[in-house]
Amino acid sequence: MLEVFCSRIWIIGEKLSKIITSFYTEGQYEAGTEEAIKTGRVIDKNLKNRLLTPYNKQFILKWIIEGYRLYKKEGLEQTEEMKQTLEDIQSDNDSLSCFIKDELKEYNPIKYELVGAKKTLSDVYDRYANYEINNYHTPEDHIISFKKFVKCVRAKGFHIERKWSINNNRKELFITDWCLNEEIKTRKEIKTEESEGGGGGTDDKQ
Repeated sequence: MLEVFCSRIWIIGEKLSKIITSFYTEGQYEAGTEEAIKTGRVIDKNLKNRLLTPYNKQFILKWIIEGYRLYKKEGLEQTEEMKQTLEDIQSDNDSLSCFIKDELKEYNPIKYELVGAKKTLSDVYDRYANYEINNYHTPEDHIISFKKFVKCVRAKGFHIERKWSINNNRKELFITDWCLNEEIKTRKEIKTEESEGGGGGTDDKQ
């Protein structure tokens, strides 16, 4: 446990103070606040004071010594374990990234076909809100607004355009290059369904 924790701190370095939401101690895990437990994203405002308790000071000293030992042994090059640990931290602290990984798929028209009308960004946001509630037990009033959701999705490199929505008969925002998993199928899947009499034809896109 100590080695894993040290590897985490080593990777994060100077950015540590900006992203810590909890603190490991020997034999126990201290959550930041009740709100942090619910949302997984609230900074523990009492972290500094808790780190300065005698017990935690002793632990930090052990942590520094162990970190130096690992530095002398492995140098500054990241190991596969450290890279995986960093990915886990980023994933655990970014529910939107987890949602994208679990619920969305990049749309490649050569490989996939749309099944029905494409979902609007508003539809995707509703799915994200349900994902937050079901997987993170996030209270509804703690879920980011649609406006912030759009901003965050754009910041992650997704292309968003306003196009005509067949279902709503008006222009809506769409993620142009990604879809919800159930919106697309491979050509092989569609052919298999058609051969089995399951339909699987595609409607007009957007």
